[in-house]
Amino acid sequence: MKKKMEKENFFEKKKMSAEVVLPNFSEDVMGRIIAEAAEVERKSFPKGWQFPNIEEYLRESFSEEKNICIVLKENEKVVGYLVMVSLEGAIEELKGADPGMPDIKEGYCLDTISILPEKRSGYGFLKMLRAMKNELKKRKTKRLMMHARLKNNLSKAMKSFFGREGGVVSSRVIEKWKCYNYQEPTEYLDIKLGEKLIIKPKPIFQIQLFCPYFWLDPDFVQDF
Repeated sequence: MKKKMEKENFFEKKKMSAEVVLPNFSEDVMGRIIAEAAEVERKSFPKGWQFPNIEEYLRESFSEEKNICIVLKENEKVVGYLVMVSLEGAIEELKGADPGMPDIKEGYCLDTISILPEKRSGYGFLKMLRAMKNELKKRKTKRLMMHARLKNNLSKAMKSFFGREGGVVSSRVIEKWKCYNYQEPTEYLDIKLGEKLIIKPKPIFQIQLFCPYFWLDPDFVQDF
């Protein structure tokens, strides 16, 4: 049974890829990515949590050069995506939802992240985070902020991924978060990006991304 699971995980790892969405994609390519990412959104969140017009949000986000937008693909179809917005020009809007955010205009904020429920494996999630890390490195970013769910352990996963080098500058819990339709708490994370991202080798632990559980192997070291 163990060998069968390892084999399945190996092939799953091979067929998934995380790619950066560029504003200069052709209309045909961009339109397909938007349509598939919008479907991910609808299947990932309750209606009260979804963007009012997800296609419009995605088109605006994917077309903004300052943003970092990444899609997770399986066999060339989008099964997940994330959007990071530049704090420059966006901090005032972000503070409208969370007035406690510091007035910092250099860095990025993770605006949203989702993966289809049936595709929420550790490999896909890590591929997205690696791609995210690489883009932050290219842009010489030293600060990352986000509001991460507590109920599904996303906050815990993010803090583990960004490790001991640099790490979390500050964190606080908002008991009823506006973007969750005031139904769940969130944890605000202010992260200083250091020289390395280290997850210390230890037994495999379980993390829940949005709803289902997936396995994440923490024996993972990446230069930042």
